[in-house]
Amino acid sequence: MTHEEMIYRAIRGEDLKELPFVPRLDLWYQGNKLQNTLPDKYKNASLVEILDDLGLGYHCVVPDFSTVESLEDYADVGLGIHRTQSVFYTVEFDVERKVEQDGPKINTVYHTPYGDLTTQIHYDEQMRLSGITQPLVTKFAIQEEEDYQKLAYIFDRGRVKPRYEYYDRLKEKIGDRGPVVGFQYEGGSPMHALLKEMTPFETFWYNTVDCPELMEGACESIRKLLREILMVMADSPCEILYVGANYDSMTTNPRFFRDFITEELKWSSQYLHSKGKLLLTHTDGDNTGLLDEYVKAEVDVADSICPAPMTKQSLGEIREAFSGKIAIWGGIAAISVLEDSMTDYEFEKYLDKTLEEAGDGRRLILSIADSTPPAAKFDRLLTIMKKVKEFGAVK
Repeated sequence: MTHEEMIYRAIRGEDLKELPFVPRLDLWYQGNKLQNTLPDKYKNASLVEILDDLGLGYHCVVPDFSTVESLEDYADVGLGIHRTQSVFYTVEFDVERKVEQDGPKINTVYHTPYGDLTTQIHYDEQMRLSGITQPLVTKFAIQEEEDYQKLAYIFDRGRVKPRYEYYDRLKEKIGDRGPVVGFQYEGGSPMHALLKEMTPFETFWYNTVDCPELMEGACESIRKLLREILMVMADSPCEILYVGANYDSMTTNPRFFRDFITEELKWSSQYLHSKGKLLLTHTDGDNTGLLDEYVKAEVDVADSICPAPMTKQSLGEIREAFSGKIAIWGGIAAISVLEDSMTDYEFEKYLDKTLEEAGDGRRLILSIADSTPPAAKFDRLLTIMKKVKEFGAVK
């Protein structure tokens, strides 16, 4: 059975000869490759070659945001729109704009009938060396109330075009090592998009009181474009779609999630199900009070589930809340593979507890959440592999 078949069987809750362990190693690989700190055996190896040698599947869920082909590809990152070789659509905005680069900073100025709207992102060499592929937004689109009207104007003029050939290229590279998950957008809903991608945190919450009508108006324009993206990606070769990311009980508190995210995620999941596709959402963060909302939203895969000690909930508690309705991809806290966070003894005890809480192992793809950090102790990856083999069959 291929790794891809194992992953799909795990998502469906079917029997398996062993529990899948599919760690996300792209950032670990890039960081160590750039710093020349890969294990000696793999100094000159590609990530695919390392995975094949270890007998691991390929975690191809989160896009590599660094695989841009021109400055223009970075232009709309401040709107949450990414153009990389691992995003299989593009958005063309019928809006006059100016894009300028100043060292690690990229400024985009959109000209609208209501005035200019400016965003700025930052991506430097230190970020690359750390394995970070996604630029940091240093000037958000929304700075004042008037910017909501400008933003709505821009989103109203966005048109989505498929780039399925990028899927074909990536799938050729990955082969049957795992599914290539198609990326939609990191905001799980229009309001979450404003919060996560386009507004300073404090400004967002002030605006929910000061100008909620303006925010809702912008959300209508954002919703139209996000749904168009989803529809285009639903017609792509991808069997799983990544919709929404980075929730937390503090930043997306349960009431906010219930009011502004659950129903939009549910609309997306039901639309994808009608097309025979699955919805994956990136649940990295503390999910206290949010687990029931994922169930209500009919999510298929909760990616990057990060349990205690990095969050308040254990893997067992999360599995119990999902009641076998949602597959978990994750379950191992990233700090466990860092020597300065856990001793070898503490790591082994933590891993034993994790596998105990895995229960029968159904609807579970073990991985290090959110990602294997570049500073991870490589021997601990080997230990996880050994312990997973000892776990035995899922049945």
